[in-house]
Amino acid sequence: YQPAVRRAVWEFEYMSVTSLGSLETAGRVAGERSALARRVSRRVAMDLVGLADVTAVVLGAILPAWIYAEAGGLEINQVTIVKSALVTSMLFFVCMQAWNMYDTSRVNDLPIHPGRILAALIMATFAALGLGVPFSVAEVHLWIWYAAWISASFVAILGLRLVCRAVLQKMTAAGAFDTRVAVFGAGEIARRVQESLKSEGTGIRFVGVYDDRPRDRLDAGNLDIKGRLEDLMAQGRKGAIDQIVIALPQSADRRMAMIANQLQQLPVSIHMVTHLSSDLVEDGPANKVSSIGGVRGSALVGAYNISRAAGMQLVGNLAVEWGPSDVRVNCI
Repeated sequence: YQPAVRRAVWEFEYMSVTSLGSLETAGRVAGERSALARRVSRRVAMDLVGLADVTAVVLGAILPAWIYAEAGGLEINQVTIVKSALVTSMLFFVCMQAWNMYDTSRVNDLPIHPGRILAALIMATFAALGLGVPFSVAEVHLWIWYAAWISASFVAILGLRLVCRAVLQKMTAAGAFDTRVAVFGAGEIARRVQESLKSEGTGIRFVGVYDDRPRDRLDAGNLDIKGRLEDLMAQGRKGAIDQIVIALPQSADRRMAMIANQLQQLPVSIHMVTHLSSDLVEDGPANKVSSIGGVRGSALVGAYNISRAAGMQLVGNLAVEWGPSDVRVNCI
């Protein structure tokens, strides 16, 4: 009787622990799925900012014209006004895009640049004048309308961008635009990559470090080793990682090529950081990222791979030479 009771109690405790573990796992998975659902496309966010800019230009043209017509008792051609506003707004958007005012990499720090905004408005307005927008030197009310149009649009765009910047910064801090980055290879390079990726408010979330070498051979230091190569690949297949940085010295080129071959089947972007721009530069922010073609051969794009390898070597040497002078050298 007593052994049966002990066995029943043990089975109950085992089931309780197993259930708790299952609940914790389910909660963690649900949290990961919830985080994925909260993520927002950087491109969509910047497109919405562009839509707000275009809307401000259109309203900046229509509202002053309507107020001026009502107050001054002038007759206006509403169709012409709307056409003029649409043409100018499109030209304004092209100018802003050419000046990187919708750069997705700066979603956490939306560019304001009042001078560029005003210059884009003036250029777009005068370009629209050349395309046949109503214009007459003798008609003073048109000059007043153009001035009011540019002024109203400038103020509206500046205000909207300040609001959008505050909103985007809060969304970035909340992880809405997170790019999840994992590093393969524990060592000094991984430590430097980890420190550079842990900046707050950049929209980049450091997932962790992975390495398939035995623990006694790792120079882990304060690095939190999440697992081995197969664990990294499992996370990549689940969609929990967006980018993988292979942080190994240039002398391990064969190992890098082998790892890159295994990781290329994953739906992630792969980058490499070698000691040429990290271990050999004591001070200064010089760094480099290049294509995996620089460390592997190809029967189809041999010339491309050769150029990638040459670019990596060029950037590495420049990083060593100019890094102490705090010159950043990048190779993408």
